[in-house]
Amino acid sequence: MNGGYWSFITCLVASTFGSNKYTFNIELLLYILIGGLGFNKLANYRQLNEQVSLITAIAFMRCVYHTSHM
Repeated sequence: MNGGYWSFITCLVASTFGSNKYTFNIELLLYILIGGLGFNKLANYRQLNEQVSLITAIAFMRCVYHTSHM
């Protein structure tokens, strides 16, 4: 649960903008974007069609977003 406390991005955001609910949500969206880019890269590595890899990355990002806000 406290793994984000030791993250470099968390420390950078907290030291510059402060730590509140808005910066937390922006940081969460940044992590989701990084995960989606990685998933797109993984799908391209598996030699899937470019449209399929984009759709899978978007689906991954939407599932993570809804799961994280439950």
